[in-house]
Amino acid sequence: MKTWEQQDDYGIKNYDTVKKKNILIIGNSHGYDLYKSFKLNSELFREFNFTHVPRQIFCLSNNYASKEICIKHNSDDFNIILDKSDIIILSTKWSQLDADNLQNIISDLKNKGKKIIIANNTPEFEVIPKFGGIFTILDDFIYVNKRNYTDFDKSFLKEKYYSNQKDISIINNLLENLVKKNNLTLFDRYSLICNNANKSCLFMTDKNEKIIHDYGHFTLEGAKYIGIQIFNKKLYNF
Repeated sequence: MKTWEQQDDYGIKNYDTVKKKNILIIGNSHGYDLYKSFKLNSELFREFNFTHVPRQIFCLSNNYASKEICIKHNSDDFNIILDKSDIIILSTKWSQLDADNLQNIISDLKNKGKKIIIANNTPEFEVIPKFGGIFTILDDFIYVNKRNYTDFDKSFLKEKYYSNQKDISIINNLLENLVKKNNLTLFDRYSLICNNANKSCLFMTDKNEKIIHDYGHFTLEGAKYIGIQIFNKKLYNF
């Protein structure tokens, strides 16, 4: 399986020349997951051009732009893409450093006339070290119980995924408060996977394909499935 950095469309890509609404997704590998959810369903999102820039969010802050960890991301290509973008989606695995600098970043992007959407953290699940690698909860269940991917009651594992996730509520609550304070749009990635009311989380598509291949990254099948859910539930308020 290719890592996200090895995918053919990894890195800064210019928009298509066809005039559509240009949407720039900025963030690490979790931002790339969201990008793939749209890109693999381009026929559903015909009115938009999507591109992704791999960058830690805090590097957008003037306080960190000149730091060594961020310099490698600075380029004229990024500034060109940013200028062409109508909407900026900040989607990443949010760190406290990202969140601490977010207000300044929001103010800067607003001054550039950009519409801003904040995507919160996606769920992160337990993984099991095994045979020199990692098994997801699903992998471990299949291996231990000698089942195939269709021969079991999925409701049990939906609940197990829910009960074996990392608590990301502090960061997500902070993001939600900043969204309200700045009158922005929140894109709720968490709720695409987990349902707090039912105490369950998705882990397979309706075609019995894995959605998540490690602690929280999408498989290509999972990304496509999530993109379809975004479209069907009309969650793309761009």
